[in-house]
Amino acid sequence: MIKKEGNIVDATFMHANSKPPIDPNKNFDVYASLGHKSFEYRGTVNMDKVTKLVRATEVTPVNVLDYKSLDAVIIGDEKELYADRGYAPSRKMMEEKYPQRVDKIMYKRQRGKKGSRYVDLDVFREYKNRIIAKQRARVEHIFAALKRIFKRKF
Repeated sequence: MIKKEGNIVDATFMHANSKPPIDPNKNFDVYASLGHKSFEYRGTVNMDKVTKLVRATEVTPVNVLDYKSLDAVIIGDEKELYADRGYAPSRKMMEEKYPQRVDKIMYKRQRGKKGSRYVDLDVFREYKNRIIAKQRARVEHIFAALKRIFKRKF
């Protein structure tokens, strides 16, 4: 039974089975790309907030940004959507495409221009980020369980 009250979206890195190609004639994983740790994929998960059931998944190369795979995991019947700062650029798209949904995407601080400092978030947005982070942390349990089962090969 899924209550459809809220969903949490997050992404994790997954190691590819092959290494980066040295010789282009050899077989290798064409869709994986070189990430910050190794040759890997990015897996995006849409999870029910209450029951912790995974409702949708999407696997992309690691060089695809988080928010670009958001549309693939959205089902359309969610009342709330929790996401981290990586999905902040998709906030306007979500408001236009799904006006009935409450988007609880964490706020990202603005980057300063070259030579200047970052502009910190105001107190209200910092408080809202803390509230969202407490709910969003549930999706990390799924990633921890998968990585434990597959012995960090996931």
